[in-house]
Amino acid sequence: MGEWSPAFGRKVLFINPGYILKTQIIPDLLEMEYEVYYTEEPRYAKSLLRQFPDSICFFDIDSGMTEDEYLHLILSIEQNPEFKNVLIGVISRKTGTVQKNFLLNVKLAAGYLPRCNNREEIRSAIAGVLELNEVKGRRQYVRVSIPHGADAKFSFMTNSKQMSLPIKDISSCGFACDAVGLDESHFTVNSVLQGKLILGQMILPCTAVLYALKPTNLSVTLVMLFASKGNSWNLKKNIKAYSAIQLQKVATAICVRGGLDPTDYTRVPDEAEKVEALADLEECTDDDFYADDDNKSGLHYTDITAAH
Repeated sequence: MGEWSPAFGRKVLFINPGYILKTQIIPDLLEMEYEVYYTEEPRYAKSLLRQFPDSICFFDIDSGMTEDEYLHLILSIEQNPEFKNVLIGVISRKTGTVQKNFLLNVKLAAGYLPRCNNREEIRSAIAGVLELNEVKGRRQYVRVSIPHGADAKFSFMTNSKQMSLPIKDISSCGFACDAVGLDESHFTVNSVLQGKLILGQMILPCTAVLYALKPTNLSVTLVMLFASKGNSWNLKKNIKAYSAIQLQKVATAICVRGGLDPTDYTRVPDEAEKVEALADLEECTDDDFYADDDNKSGLHYTDITAAH
């Protein structure tokens, strides 16, 4: 895995976010154009990190696991070369001994942030960490890919013909849609198109400029930018709300596909891995050890532990 490049920025992950984080701070960060994902189950953390190995990840340690389990989980992430580019932070109401224990035993490149009920204080603290670590990179907007067949379309009139084109990606500054079976001759770059964005249950009137055309073998992609005039004040707000739903669908799919982490984090990482290896060893049969009946060389215990 290569080194992280600031040009591409980082995803922002929250593991087990509490009520204020989930209902207020995460929406605030999305409004600020950060790409945010979360899971309420700590044992999905590594599934998300494998998908986003350059992310910045905040653990809310006030529920879901014991303090020691969180400590061992975070330590196992920091010790794994697979996650060497991940920045980890902790959010908690717990200070004193708990805070000192985490700061002494794990790196916490994204800090240990005390949590309070003041929305502005929490948002300011997290936003400060994100800015310090250049999480946005060179990106100004979060562009969300829309899966094929999803409920996102751009409906408009052109050359006296009604069109309804599926949206392939969208951000608060514009979107791209595919005109299947058509070519560039049907459209004019820099033309202004007035129509409706259909995003799930929302129907949003919009005015957009056709910025570019990108032809393919079977279609042409229209790259659209929202016009500076002629759009409702809440167009971007509704687009960000829809985008947040799509991002969380991605997070859910990643967690389901990756599955729950079965590691016993009541033990320190090295001990947990050793116990897991011994459990696998106990399940092995003679056939597992003697795959070659002629020489009976088989596998050694070191082969099994190295696989984990």
